[in-house]
Amino acid sequence: MLRSVSVGATARRFLSIPRDSAVVSHRRCSAVSGDPSLLGALESRIKATELNLMKKRGVPADLPFTIQDDNKHCHVMLTRELGREKIEVTANLVHEPECVRINVSISKEKKGKLSVGANVFAGEILADRISFCEPDSYYVPSLRVEAKGELQGALNDFVKARGVEISSVGFLYKYMVSKRRRWSKKTPRPKADDLKKFRKFVENW
Repeated sequence: MLRSVSVGATARRFLSIPRDSAVVSHRRCSAVSGDPSLLGALESRIKATELNLMKKRGVPADLPFTIQDDNKHCHVMLTRELGREKIEVTANLVHEPECVRINVSISKEKKGKLSVGANVFAGEILADRISFCEPDSYYVPSLRVEAKGELQGALNDFVKARGVEISSVGFLYKYMVSKRRRWSKKTPRPKADDLKKFRKFVENW
């Protein structure tokens, strides 16, 4: 024989909760991932940290490039987009006094890539090598450029028109000397790197 059992007030309240309430609560918690206010605060902190770091390293405020400086590598890369062109400038110190070796890579979608090698001295940029690669090709012809010739002058103007001039890359020698010291001492990574990792963590939460 079945006996009726009285249901307490607490149990009645539990039974009256809609079945999908737990799911709704879970969804509300999940919606916290990628919170716009937190991501915005992180982005502001990253920009402020990077700006302060660039000021300490003597980077011009009007530099038209974005600096990519990984402490794991001894080179520095400057990047920018100009119209349909993607421009990458790789910089390395050389043994000559106050000289930085740069390679300017200019690429266009479906057009290929043009690279210009040059030395940056105190007051000038001197192109001395050029190479190019057609789309979907692994063959990269390389040509040496004669000093003080017509082709060298044209190449100098070509890269300067894309922002690669003394006013924008003249700071590189002191920057690279400072980087070499940091690189040899293996100083800790800038805090901006950790902030970026945290931002990515929040985005994927």
